[in-house]
Amino acid sequence: MPDDRRATQPNRALQHWFDLSGYSKQGLATEITRLARAAGHVNVCPDGSRVRRWLVDGEVPRDPVPDLLAQIFSERTGSRVTPADLGICRQPADQLTWGTESTTKTLAHITRLDLLRQGAASNEGMEYNVTPDALLQHLQTWAHATPSPLPNAVEAARSIGMNDVEKIQATTDIFKKLDNAYGGGLLRTAVIGQVAWANSRAHHGTYSEPVGRALMAALADLCGVAGWMSHDTGASDEAIRYLVLATQAAKESGDRNLAAHLLQCLARVYGYLGQPAPALEFITLATYGSRETATPRIRSGLYALEARFNAMLGRERPALQAINRSLETFTESCPSDHEESFTSHLDETELHSTLGEVYLFLSHTTHRPEHAAASAELLSRAAASRPTERLRSKIFDHLGLSRAYLALKDPEAASTAAATAVGISGEVSSLRIINRFCDVLREGQKFKEISDLTEPCRCVVNKTRSAIKAVE
Repeated sequence: MPDDRRATQPNRALQHWFDLSGYSKQGLATEITRLARAAGHVNVCPDGSRVRRWLVDGEVPRDPVPDLLAQIFSERTGSRVTPADLGICRQPADQLTWGTESTTKTLAHITRLDLLRQGAASNEGMEYNVTPDALLQHLQTWAHATPSPLPNAVEAARSIGMNDVEKIQATTDIFKKLDNAYGGGLLRTAVIGQVAWANSRAHHGTYSEPVGRALMAALADLCGVAGWMSHDTGASDEAIRYLVLATQAAKESGDRNLAAHLLQCLARVYGYLGQPAPALEFITLATYGSRETATPRIRSGLYALEARFNAMLGRERPALQAINRSLETFTESCPSDHEESFTSHLDETELHSTLGEVYLFLSHTTHRPEHAAASAELLSRAAASRPTERLRSKIFDHLGLSRAYLALKDPEAASTAAATAVGISGEVSSLRIINRFCDVLREGQKFKEISDLTEPCRCVVNKTRSAIKAVE
């Protein structure tokens, strides 16, 4: 995520309370870090230069920092201080009108243009009116914002009932299953068309308050699938647009767990793009925003991703600490816990796979063989227990296992795992799978045992690329 929101004037209110407190800039930063860690926000660790920018440049700190600042100054001065007293406007002017109607209107523009661009020989003159960065700004207030009022229906609008919402939910579940089995390459256009249809119902229909909130949740989940399929085919900007709007729709529905799920999808996109720092900020935002509603499985999954992005940043100790929190939190879950469809994949197999990837990143950044061994063990368990309907994930498990064995300098075992991935990848259309095969080839090029797999791997890569290109 980009740095804290920019302003053009010094924050004189914050400067006033800062002067009264008697803190130095570094001292205040240290106290914020201490309180944040005590509350479980281990990624909140500003330094003195960041505090200076809040004071002098008017940068607006992200949640949960405004509440921490208010707590610190209240305790230090003996006065009750709120973020508003500190001059921290948690809802910038350009976000004041951003609600259900703005979400559906923007989504209508994006889906319409996306479908037109796919069918056109040239994209000239077909530019989106909103950039990913502009949309990201609207996530700043998610953690504490409440759903906005639903729009007033127009005359002769179609009446939407809970049956209509259930149809959208059922369609979304079908798309999820097909995506897991075949990848996003063959299905992205179809799911975007479905998003456009569902969004038109939300934008132009009339419905009761309960139905309207459920409709926004269903739209958010479906839009999230479109974002994930876009990610799977390498359409990163589109993925970010859909996932941000999906998160906004989830916020309007009042479902904080769904919004947290969509934020972790957004974090995965940024991590895949080689930007683990903003990815980590999304996880922090998701954890904070769902702190009162998340089930143990959701929290465990967020901790696992916190570990992943810390590992990508080369932060071994925070990564290992997050791994332990993830494992401990997962043990708190029980079969009787109610899990929504968007969290159904967060089982022990998924946990082993995610943590196996964390150890793989750690093995690459620390060059410690014990991390590669832990990765191989966890990914082997994941590959063995992964259900066949989650074929893409199973391929990832085997490719990750191959890379772990390469890190252990065991090319024969690496070759076996890669060969398994080749054997089951024939029907999957995923650019991410292509890139993982390329990782295996690059990391294994110094081992002659892998050379026999070079041609089969390249065949898979070329075939998958052709399949994705054919439907673009």
